[in-house]
Amino acid sequence: MRIWPFKPRNPLSESLEWSTDVFRAKSSEQRIALRKNPRRVFQMTHFMRDKDANYARSLIRNFQADESGSFLIPDWTQSSDVGAVSPGSGVVISADLTDVFYGEKAILWQSEYLNEAVDVTWDSNGLTCDVIGTYTNAKIMPAFAGESPDGLEITRTPASVNNVTIGFVLSDDYDIGSSNYSQYRGLDVISDCPIVGSGSFSESLAYQLSTFDTASGDNEYIRYRTYAENSFQMRWHKFTREDIFDLRQWISSRRGRQKAFWISSHAQDYEVASISGTTVTVFNEIVSRSAEFDIEIVDSGDVYYRNVESLAAGPTVDGRQTVEMTIDTSVPITTASRISNLMCARFNADRIDFNHGGKAGTIVQVPCLEVPIP
Repeated sequence: MRIWPFKPRNPLSESLEWSTDVFRAKSSEQRIALRKNPRRVFQMTHFMRDKDANYARSLIRNFQADESGSFLIPDWTQSSDVGAVSPGSGVVISADLTDVFYGEKAILWQSEYLNEAVDVTWDSNGLTCDVIGTYTNAKIMPAFAGESPDGLEITRTPASVNNVTIGFVLSDDYDIGSSNYSQYRGLDVISDCPIVGSGSFSESLAYQLSTFDTASGDNEYIRYRTYAENSFQMRWHKFTREDIFDLRQWISSRRGRQKAFWISSHAQDYEVASISGTTVTVFNEIVSRSAEFDIEIVDSGDVYYRNVESLAAGPTVDGRQTVEMTIDTSVPITTASRISNLMCARFNADRIDFNHGGKAGTIVQVPCLEVPIP
């Protein structure tokens, strides 16, 4: 395989693509993962001089001419600066690889014309490989086999600057899914608040309906499901390698639309009057739920997740009506700074896009859907 040696411009677009069958019934749904590990797709843009653009054309012409014409694609999102590297057998390259994933191959890179592919053994402190070239200021990064189904597009400007775009679909199959979140009722609980982007949060709550227009009278509506659909967006903006890698691992562990999780509204959904054991008393502006639901109780940094089993009218407090929530397990507090609804949700897309902007950070935005508790 031949290396695609050109360093891309920021932002670099990376997509993880799963395939999930979702079977939706009146009151529940079943989700089956058809692809355990995602396909990775890179969309790259380059500014090239004429000779570099000609080099790129030659690579596509010569090495994608047959059906087995794969490239070795550097994963620039996980590159590490390693400085000077001398040729030799079993060369040890020290680098902090705590939050990086390597397969069997890596690329040592100093320029488009000084680079090489190496077979590696690696751990969090660095890697070992056989090196042919001499490098004074090298980078090393994971490399994966891939092809460019749509080929190369070049736009040449009058200043002899070539704007080159190319996409690669990686064929190496690795599972890096992992989660550091705590669990509640068998599902991950998202403890941070990735749902507010650009200073606002939007959601849509509605029943899916079939509408029959009688033409001569009122319309007839038939609900597809017994529960309303709550749609919202989750958005992350991460800056450190550690945070980006943790996010990639957790998103990979969701397998697209397959696996559900809990997420708090992080809103003041209920105004607390008092808490005693398994009874949470809140002021009754409007509290009406026809089935069990789940809440997050926060006080002085302590967080409790509880299932509300029933509602009952409470006493009048300071002239205001209250509602008593009976929760499944008592909490060791008598008041709370915040009580929020806890939603069981999943991703509503099998394709997740990472927008890598270098020092500007990595942005990920995912549509989500509240679902029945499995």
